[in-house]
Amino acid sequence: MQEAGSGQPARDGAVRRRGRPRRLSRAERRELGIGGGTARPPRDGAGHAWLAGLVVLVALAALAGGGYALLYGLAHDRVPRNTSIGGIDVGGLDAAGARAVLDRRLQTSAGAGRGADAPLDVVGTDLATRVTPSAAGLSYDTALSVARAGATDSRDPRVLLRELFAQSSSKALVVRLDRAALARTTGAIAATYDRPAREGSVAFAGTQVQTVDPLPGRLVDPAGLGTALVTGFQSRQPTVTVPTRAVAPRTTVAGVRAAAQSLAGTALSGPLVLRVPGRSVVFGVEQFVPALTVTADHAGRFAVGAQPAVLRRIAAPQLAQLEVGPQSARVRVAGDRAVVVPSTVGTQVPDPVLAAAVARAAVGRGPARSVPVTRVALAAPVTTAALQALGIRSVTGAATVTFEDRPGYLANIARASAALDGRVIRPGEQLSFNRVVGERTAQRGYVQGIVIAGGRLGKTVGGGVAVAATALFNAGYTAGWAVPTRQAAGVFSGTAPDGRDATVSYPTIDLVVADDTPYGAYLQMTVTPPVAGHRGTVRAQLFSTPWFAVTTSISARSGVVDPGRATGSTVAGCVPSSGVPGFAVLVRRVVRRAGVTVESDARTVTYSPLPTVSCR
Repeated sequence: MQEAGSGQPARDGAVRRRGRPRRLSRAERRELGIGGGTARPPRDGAGHAWLAGLVVLVALAALAGGGYALLYGLAHDRVPRNTSIGGIDVGGLDAAGARAVLDRRLQTSAGAGRGADAPLDVVGTDLATRVTPSAAGLSYDTALSVARAGATDSRDPRVLLRELFAQSSSKALVVRLDRAALARTTGAIAATYDRPAREGSVAFAGTQVQTVDPLPGRLVDPAGLGTALVTGFQSRQPTVTVPTRAVAPRTTVAGVRAAAQSLAGTALSGPLVLRVPGRSVVFGVEQFVPALTVTADHAGRFAVGAQPAVLRRIAAPQLAQLEVGPQSARVRVAGDRAVVVPSTVGTQVPDPVLAAAVARAAVGRGPARSVPVTRVALAAPVTTAALQALGIRSVTGAATVTFEDRPGYLANIARASAALDGRVIRPGEQLSFNRVVGERTAQRGYVQGIVIAGGRLGKTVGGGVAVAATALFNAGYTAGWAVPTRQAAGVFSGTAPDGRDATVSYPTIDLVVADDTPYGAYLQMTVTPPVAGHRGTVRAQLFSTPWFAVTTSISARSGVVDPGRATGSTVAGCVPSSGVPGFAVLVRRVVRRAGVTVESDARTVTYSPLPTVSCR
């Protein structure tokens, strides 16, 4: 049959125009026996052929449908046949089954390879350690591993045929990674395994030369180690090699040898000389060589240097000929007046100049071993002007107290007074007895002395220093100074006027006086030993500019209590006592400034009796 007007044969009983079948004409439909009306039988048996073809097509369609169903059942949502993941055969299994096999064998370490958390041996030169994968943030993702191995849900018969007849294939396990945990692991290994390069060195041991040869170092590449751990874990290998890089030292063995022979050898060849105008000072080998250093620069070249602190220790006599220390201004007492002795300026060779000169001379030969040095002026810590500005001129407060000739008294009182003597107190400053004198111990030169404890006389190291504290208190008291902290004695000792004593005990009981004038003060403490039955004395004087006018008074004793007599004692260390009565007094002080009263103080001081004790 032909298409009308085309002259071309039609295919399959229809002509396709623009990809779609055209509609048959009525005559054509009648010829084929399609549609309504009475159809003419086809000629030459054509009707029988058409019916047979239709049967064949239906049969082929049925056969094709059954084959596709079989293909779909064999390949859909299954891992391709002949496939293994991480060495574990999962070919032909559905996704769930393949994952179950992977999970089971990885957990139990059954089958090929290793378990999911089997330790990885990390090895390298001088290193052997183990890493647990879970601690390093490594684990397997079996679901994603199966998906990437090719298990598909496609309905395309071409895809299903490809998966059904796939060749043998080995797939890698997919690794889940905790980067922070991996970084901690690689960092810890690097910290243990890194070995910095050792530089060569040349040093002096006394007047001998010692050398150390350089050695290369190594550094772990943390990123490379992380990659190696992931790769080893993914491939289920038991051992990972640490990736490193060599670190070369700046110095060389030849350079060390040359420095030892030339630099060190020259330094040891003889003495050197440092010069200042009008003077040359010779330093023997033993006075400078122990202070020398030999160091390498960034290019590995060696040079000689010197340590100023060591030079000042081992060559002090030589440096004393080059330098003059400054002298601070000081106070000198002349009678009842204080004068300022001026300060003096010193000279010093600065440490950098000293080090450079010694290093230069040490590597010189002949005349080059004599090097000039420059000095700078060195100001005194306390200058004349600074001390004069404090207004230290005349006595503004003074007191003399007495003490008995008792064992240890003189030594302890003298040591405490020496710590206080010569103190300069600045305006507004507080002077603490315990802070200045410090703890009274045998190591600091104090000895056993008499004290009053528990209403009896006894002995302790440092006994008697309260006499020095009493002198200081009365000097400040008569100068009009504030007395922030003071405790009167519990038993009257007879060292000071009634009610005007002070007791101290380190560190709990202190005496503190404060200069609350606009001028500074100078404290002078003078101790006179007991002689021929006469009591010793301690005189405290404060020199300053007069500021306050002070009047004091002490009432008559009241409430006198007889000391009584205690039972005699045979205990070792017993201290006899002639007894002291108890009583109370009222102590007054009025402080005026330019005729105006700035303080009026009245205090009652009560003493307990000290019983008479005889020792036998």
